[in-house]
Amino acid sequence: MQVVEIFCSRVLTGDGGSGFAYRIDDGAQVYIPVNVVNKSGIEEGGIATAKLIPNNHHTSDDTPWIAVFVDASDRPSVEVALDPALNARALKFVKGSGYASTREIAKSLKAEEFLVKLAMLALFRDGRVVKADVHEVVGQSKASFTVWAIGVNDFLA
Repeated sequence: MQVVEIFCSRVLTGDGGSGFAYRIDDGAQVYIPVNVVNKSGIEEGGIATAKLIPNNHHTSDDTPWIAVFVDASDRPSVEVALDPALNARALKFVKGSGYASTREIAKSLKAEEFLVKLAMLALFRDGRVVKADVHEVVGQSKASFTVWAIGVNDFLA
């Protein structure tokens, strides 16, 4: 079991209220079962501490983690991270560079890497950018860094 911070990107209404989040440390997707959403009170845009277990279901390629406990008490919402101005500046930088890592974007924008990561994940969720997780060695469970682009062909140029 791992204890990490998560960013709740979606709470589904048609699925009885289950949710999805991203691990803040590496951007991996997390499934939050409806009972965990209901007990924690987590909402879209919220940050929480979560206890995660590996997802052994057939969907684990897309969503490698399941939250078995979420503590959203006294945690800030990330409305500031989803600031449209930051998103627009980050998107403009990626368009101009072809592709860039989260760190490169943050350095160029003179913004905190954490906030840029959340902004890029929001743009990814909305289908405005694509991402590639880069692993330095075979079998590495956590990506060394993430690279962002407007489309997959930008990685091939």
